[in-house]
Amino acid sequence: MMDLRQFFFALLVTGLLSTSLGAAEWKTGVAFEKQLEAEVDLHWEDVPLRDALDRLSNSQEIAFFLDRRIDPDQTISISADATPLDVLVQMLAQRAGAGSCHVGSVVYIGPVDTAKDLATIAAVQADFARQGREAAVRELSETDALHWPELTEPRLLLTDLAKQHRLTFTNLEAAVPHDLWRAGEFPKQSTAESLTLLLAGFGATYRFGKDADGKPQLLLTPLPENPQLTRRFPFRGDLNDAVKKVKAEFPELAIKTQTGALEVTGRFEDVSLAGRMLRGETVRRMNVTPGKKVYSLNVEQQPLGAVLSSLEKSLGLKIETADDAQEALHDRVSFSVENASLVELLQAAFAKTSLRFELRDKLLTITAIKK
Repeated sequence: MMDLRQFFFALLVTGLLSTSLGAAEWKTGVAFEKQLEAEVDLHWEDVPLRDALDRLSNSQEIAFFLDRRIDPDQTISISADATPLDVLVQMLAQRAGAGSCHVGSVVYIGPVDTAKDLATIAAVQADFARQGREAAVRELSETDALHWPELTEPRLLLTDLAKQHRLTFTNLEAAVPHDLWRAGEFPKQSTAESLTLLLAGFGATYRFGKDADGKPQLLLTPLPENPQLTRRFPFRGDLNDAVKKVKAEFPELAIKTQTGALEVTGRFEDVSLAGRMLRGETVRRMNVTPGKKVYSLNVEQQPLGAVLSSLEKSLGLKIETADDAQEALHDRVSFSVENASLVELLQAAFAKTSLRFELRDKLLTITAIKK
């Protein structure tokens, strides 16, 4: 059950980047992958999400990065015995109305649509950096740890990171609104991967342009839809038989045969597992199927708009409000639900208002009731 009795409202303050903090001993590379397969026993009741991630991070020596759009103060209840850590993380993310993925040696937790694509975007960016003609572009494939102190402004963090590689942003202020972050750090990984993570919460990634002197610049762009990664895997044996076996396990992948190799295109996670399969490894896909979600919520004389804003952040909803419904969002509402479906929760919230709602997937549309 997801309990939404308390709402999170962000406090905006200012901070400066510092590189004086000591980095933790995180598991990276092969050790990181093995740790995600390790079985964990866990029993938590009403633990704030931020605390839950801190506990897992410390006990498992795994770095987490929580997207700014996910409420860190929402409480999580979870119980698991002898469960692979990767599956446990997926379960935890689902209870927070989020998704998860791995970028470099960092576990990202954020909106489902972003988490679904982010590892692929990061891999494409890292490949581009490695193959870049400009030295400044290739430098983004270099690896280093990154850490920042409490109350860091992400614009300053991004600016400093770019400067380290003799790069600037062309539209940073337009694409990245003012915000502040609690202290955090990434283990040693490519700058391309770190940039992808830092920008994810703003729905942005980057591409390269040129300044007036012809030097590379970073231009921030919206996250692409359905990104695809292509990798070539050498293979000795019957190529047609290999294609059949990979397609049987990963029907979403596009596969081309080449002389002594297979070219595989798709999502990073599937491409990576297919590569391991072609190398003769035994692979397993560890996906968690969401169960029916129920919600408990008690609201006493709160503005409807504030209630909806909190639900939007916590549940990953996208809310569209018609012009004639804006004024009614200031009306205060009181209601209480226990073990209710999302539709039942919304019905209770709108019951005594002059508004109607329509919910399709994650899109909530609000309009005024015509008199």
